[in-house]
Amino acid sequence: MIPVTERIRQSLVSLHMARALETLDQVLSRLEKGEMTAIEAIDCWMSLRTDPALSSRFDPPVSMSVGS
Repeated sequence: MIPVTERIRQSLVSLHMARALETLDQVLSRLEKGEMTAIEAIDCWMSLRTDPALSSRFDPPVSMSVGS
């Protein structure tokens, strides 16, 4: 059985939701800390999909490594 987080990751890839995929670990961390509800996470991801200008709802990822 595939863990839930991996299924979410696969779904975000299938839906071409790259920005949401980039924020997945951060969102999961905020959910675990009680800083965000599940419905708020879904709302933010849908906003990212429909209006990329709203991506400021998430802090930038801590580190982004780009392969050369």
